[in-house]
Amino acid sequence: MKKPTASAASGSADSNLMPDSKLRKSYPQVSDYLTMTKWDDGTARTPSTVTLFVEGGVLKAALNDREMKRSLYVTSMSLEGAIGLLEEALATDTADWRLWSGGSKKK
Repeated sequence: MKKPTASAASGSADSNLMPDSKLRKSYPQVSDYLTMTKWDDGTARTPSTVTLFVEGGVLKAALNDREMKRSLYVTSMSLEGAIGLLEEALATDTADWRLWSGGSKKK
């Protein structure tokens, strides 16, 4: 995974972290964020997490980039739609990251 702005990842993934090969094939960018344990330069990377919640009758998903202390939020009527929106934002480099308190300003 390129550090931290590239939309395509090329780092090392721990295959134990993504047991669902269909998910990996359908959503490679999201999968990379969730499984890559090294940056493209070989340095260690903390994998991201996804938080799901319902608010106002819609499903919301947050991709939490623990390494860069930022989150990407999307809203959808379905889980598949939310993951697809995360994938699209990452793949097209249109992600609107929200920094955590004290997070890096790098995008």
